[in-house]
Amino acid sequence: MERIISSSRNEQKSKVVFWGLIILIWLVSTFLDRNWWLNSNQIPSWDPADYLNSAMSNGRALTVLPGGEWEGFRGLINHSSKIPPLASFVNGTIIALAGDAPYKAAWSLSLWHALLIYSVAGIGIKLKGRYFALLSVLFVAIAPALASLRLNYVLEMPVCASSTLALWLLGNWADPIKGGNRNQAIIAGISCSIALLIKQSSLLVIVPPIMWLTFMVIKPSKIKLKDFFIFFVIIIGSVLPWLKHNWITVISGTNRAVIASAAIEGDPLISSIDNWLYYAKVIPQQIGLFFLLIGLTGLIYAYLQSMKKYGKSNLISIYIFKSDYFFWNWLILNSIACWLLTTLVPNKDPRYITPLLPYIIIFLSLGWFFILEFVLVKNNKYKFLANILLIPAIYLVTNPLFQAMRVSVTNSDREWQISNIIKEVSLLISSTEKETLVVVPSFAELNQHNLSYYGRRNGGNILARQLGRHITDIEPCLNRCNLVLLAEGDLGDDNSVRESAYKLDKAIRDSKIFYKAKEFERVRGGTYSLWMRKSNYKNKSNFANEFATLAKGMENGPAGVKNVFDVIAVEHMIDGHRKYQKVAKLEALKNLKENPKTINSRWTLGLIAILENKPKEADIHFAALEQELINNPWPSAYRTIVNIAGWNPLKASYIANKASLKHNNYVLIGLKDASEILSGKVWSIKSAYISIPKAIEYINKISKESN
Repeated sequence: MERIISSSRNEQKSKVVFWGLIILIWLVSTFLDRNWWLNSNQIPSWDPADYLNSAMSNGRALTVLPGGEWEGFRGLINHSSKIPPLASFVNGTIIALAGDAPYKAAWSLSLWHALLIYSVAGIGIKLKGRYFALLSVLFVAIAPALASLRLNYVLEMPVCASSTLALWLLGNWADPIKGGNRNQAIIAGISCSIALLIKQSSLLVIVPPIMWLTFMVIKPSKIKLKDFFIFFVIIIGSVLPWLKHNWITVISGTNRAVIASAAIEGDPLISSIDNWLYYAKVIPQQIGLFFLLIGLTGLIYAYLQSMKKYGKSNLISIYIFKSDYFFWNWLILNSIACWLLTTLVPNKDPRYITPLLPYIIIFLSLGWFFILEFVLVKNNKYKFLANILLIPAIYLVTNPLFQAMRVSVTNSDREWQISNIIKEVSLLISSTEKETLVVVPSFAELNQHNLSYYGRRNGGNILARQLGRHITDIEPCLNRCNLVLLAEGDLGDDNSVRESAYKLDKAIRDSKIFYKAKEFERVRGGTYSLWMRKSNYKNKSNFANEFATLAKGMENGPAGVKNVFDVIAVEHMIDGHRKYQKVAKLEALKNLKENPKTINSRWTLGLIAILENKPKEADIHFAALEQELINNPWPSAYRTIVNIAGWNPLKASYIANKASLKHNNYVLIGLKDASEILSGKVWSIKSAYISIPKAIEYINKISKESN
């Protein structure tokens, strides 16, 4: 009895020591990260600043940050139109607690890193015990690529942490001996929901294990169908509200980020050798070449030892992975599947493979485990040599980490002018006024994203937007812009400044409408100049007043729609706060109250509802227009589209079917077939195969004729 009690106490003590060391690794890595952030004056560039803006928008929507208000659940998820909102909810809350300076906001990265370390520790314990888990956690903490994610405000660290947690918990549920528990299914469902609500790319990690579980349900196993159903209900119930509200922008945004970006950036074709070797080339740098070589050496050593002991038999793999054979298979096979899926994604970037790195590091840590076991345990005569080699080994393993940090800190002595620009803009406008600063052109160190973030700090209302991508931006900018930021000097070859941006720059300088309020020195030479509209040159046009006429153009079908959204796209750069919508909406409601049959007001309210992503509200106004404009097919077409957008394909098919019989319009016929398919009438695929191409051809023809 005493022996059992003593063993239990030793086990408890071992747990405390183990988790104490894990916490120590996290504290040391966090200390290094915080030291980097405190000494770096680096301004977040495009993507990091975009994610900071998302965190701030969601923090304001949650009312934990100044400058926001509760807009209801729909208003909350409206702030995450392209990327799921969970990371922004967490990061926005951290900003509220720690502060909105970028180095303070980066505390969230340390918390996500803690989740990653915890998940790796859990996997390590399951695979080969606490000593192996400690090795794995240590190597994950010092891996250069994973460390760089703690020094860059991007979503890959949250994705890495949440997907590793999900793979671990899914594996626990799938375990043929200890798995099959309903509680495990619920916890796994929650972890998968967390990963998916951070970023869509988590699918690349969690789809393979879910497919594995699906096969386990089909064939006799411990995974029960009822538990699998509960698991899916949790995931769908978590993700569906956001996806249902934003599915169109999610699809368009994903297409732009994954397919269009690959073409623009010249990424290798999927069928090419360069594509299949892309991530294999970058991984040695991401985890450290020395760590990789020793890890592979250890695995080869273990294989040779097992060959000597067992010969050519199945016992070789059991010898190497003897602690938890199933979970090693789970980890390795899912890692391979994740690698294949990531390679199949057209857009390539070294950070896209980082969610896979913890699994690769865990696998290579096994090689280190065998090497250390050989040197320190099995052959005592090598202990002296091991102690001598310990210091250079530590240096070689950790050097890539400190090298990455040192390279990044080279920016620490730079004087960025972004704060000074925002201060000057604040002096030129009312402190409570919502203002938009137009940037021409945009750079990594100063762009519309980081200017917006700094302009919104401490409850500020200054947004920045970019113009100059098209020559057609010049006239609306001269007519309605109040504040413009231009650049002088060498703009560099790497900024891809368009000719249209140069022409807009010249038009502003030569117009006599703006005056130069102040200049700011650029780090790379040259200056930034802030231009403000002169008081005697009031805005030539009020877009809120023009909006009703613009919206009425939708009655002309595709040609009118194209013109409407081309104009609105520019206006949203000039008026980032979209102040015109409130004015136009109030005026339309007023006119509608006086005369319920005011057609222009219906077009205005219908278009605003579309822009605000309110399909049910848009349907009401287009239904009224359908009754008033009985010979116009387009209100019915718009009704069909907004009902499809609102996940109401049955109603959409009813509207399109009725309208297509009346108007015999190619677009309506195509929409009818599409909505019928979405509502479950799969037999409409045959007619859709003919009608949808005809509808597209018709739309393209009208669009060309209108140009």
